[in-house]
Amino acid sequence: MRLSTLVTTLLLVSLTPAMAKPYVLKCTTSDGQPSADLTIDLDQRVMTWGKTPSYIIIKITDRYITAIENQNVITTDVGDEIWVLDRVSGDYKRATIGMYCNDASCNTGKHLDVGKYFGRCVRPMF
Repeated sequence: MRLSTLVTTLLLVSLTPAMAKPYVLKCTTSDGQPSADLTIDLDQRVMTWGKTPSYIIIKITDRYITAIENQNVITTDVGDEIWVLDRVSGDYKRATIGMYCNDASCNTGKHLDVGKYFGRCVRPMF
């Protein structure tokens, strides 16, 4: 009886879904400057760049993770941001399109603009 109980327990443990632990990547900009860390939680389908869960993962393949800006955290009247991370090389590309202020006070109005950013995010070695 004890052997069957042990086998049943081991089977139940092995059948429970495994939870992936969020992992932190160290990021640099295209010119090699340190940037905010990127935390990826595949189970929750969120990416956090810095301290805020700022992206929702919408697509995962063997090679790429695609995420869009979390509108609950970052609000823009017009536009959005998309992030694509190459899981093999660590290279990322971000693209934004939206309405942006012409000056710091936003007194002179807004204009539609697009931006693109790229760099690399990798796991720390030690």
